[in-house]
Amino acid sequence: MANFLTVGEAADALGVTPRQLRYLGIGAITSVDGSRLYDADGLALVALYGRVAARFEAWGLPVWRARAALLYLEADIRAACLQRGAPVLVLDPWRGVVRVAASTSAPKTQTIAIRPVLAEMRARVAHTRTERPALWTGRAFTRAPELVAAV
Repeated sequence: MANFLTVGEAADALGVTPRQLRYLGIGAITSVDGSRLYDADGLALVALYGRVAARFEAWGLPVWRARAALLYLEADIRAACLQRGAPVLVLDPWRGVVRVAASTSAPKTQTIAIRPVLAEMRARVAHTRTERPALWTGRAFTRAPELVAAV
């Protein structure tokens, strides 16, 4: 069963403001009624952005490249979340690019494991939905299981 968070709930889970989350524009799913919602995969994308951006900044690369890379690779990262194994993001500090790989021999300083980030975000979503089973979609409070058919 899919669980979703509103922009406000997702921002709280990630430690950012709703405005920052909306500006970033990564990971959101739009429901039939136009609500912007986040599932665990979407939260993982935003969390991965934070980690890639921090590494790029440490390497003296522009942070906008991290955002561009995650926007461009969103579908690939979501697909990697569904696969078995230990997918990673491989960062190239010389060219400032990111790619998704099933595994790699690159140094740990140039990789970010996707699976642990996804597991952490799934736990945060489950915790939030356990505490507050209904979410505001813009029109009414809806229980998360009922929303699955609308997304």
